[in-house]
Amino acid sequence: MPLPRVVTPTYELILPSTGKTYKYRPFLVKEEKVLMMAMESNNEASMISALMDIIDNCVSGDIKVKDLPTFDLEYIFLQLRARSISNIITVTLTRPEQFKDCCKEATNEDACELSINVDDIQITQEEKLESKILLTDHIGVELKYPSTGMLQKLTGVGEMDTESVFILISKCIMQIWDKDEVYNAVDYSQKELDAFLESLTSEQFGKIRTFFEAIPKLQHEITWTCQHCSDTTKMMLEGLQSFFG
Repeated sequence: MPLPRVVTPTYELILPSTGKTYKYRPFLVKEEKVLMMAMESNNEASMISALMDIIDNCVSGDIKVKDLPTFDLEYIFLQLRARSISNIITVTLTRPEQFKDCCKEATNEDACELSINVDDIQITQEEKLESKILLTDHIGVELKYPSTGMLQKLTGVGEMDTESVFILISKCIMQIWDKDEVYNAVDYSQKELDAFLESLTSEQFGKIRTFFEAIPKLQHEITWTCQHCSDTTKMMLEGLQSFFG
């Protein structure tokens, strides 16, 4: 006689980058085990790879995980974590640098334990920028956000050097247009796209760079409290790793 199977509930989430709704299920013990092993390795690339695999398993529909920008990936994982384990995340944060002298008892080893509700964590964007950027009166480009898969391939999710930044930007070009024609980036080589970027003035390239500087981020403001004098200061947590400190 076969063992009984537990029915897994399904939920819905709205993808921040597109506003499209997807159904998902909580991750299972076998998937959580893979995630825990990746976290224990302290290898960021392994961690991201595990997140991508879990999201691919748990989210239904036409979602392409490797094509998701990082903020989408982080948001989806928090929703999965909330429904799979708990919507409350407990983090322990050391004393902020800007708050090191609040009282004479304060030390750098002081820590504050905080409970954060996943549902309060938001994707924020300081300035909403158009993806279509006019470089001259007749020439413009249409950009897309860099995908997690793209970042993995270029840098292993580490720090990027100047060459990698240029390659990343070129891979985020969807179209280039002038007054006569629209040129799809997929029809041109990496060398041709690099040559186009290198032909821009600093001011024109700055318009493109501004788009990437305004990419949405996973952020949440918390209040750090001194255990000695009870004075407080505000801190901004940013990125998925900040919520598992």
